[in-house]
Amino acid sequence: MWHELKQCFPVEFLFFFAGFWVVVMVEESGRRKRPNILVTGTPGTGKTTTCTALAEATKLRHMNVGDLVRDENLHDGWDDELDCFVLNEDLVCDELEDQIEEG
Repeated sequence: MWHELKQCFPVEFLFFFAGFWVVVMVEESGRRKRPNILVTGTPGTGKTTTCTALAEATKLRHMNVGDLVRDENLHDGWDDELDCFVLNEDLVCDELEDQIEEG
């Protein structure tokens, strides 16, 4: 995952917090006024709850990539064994690039 993130976005640092990974991305040119913070981890660890609270406290925008994948059809189908969509990393990166550039 780390390698794929670095290919798509400028990643400043990565740390493990409360059972999930947190990635902070910064704009190298300084055009962005707000940071991008990516939180990833095992289902059920509290990522959405934590990110929602963080967004409310900081007035940052919260984007749930799982919802984005489902709503924008950024997947290659459903995996019955894992009970989730098989996301298409290229489509997800393309969709996120414009939104992440804004911060």
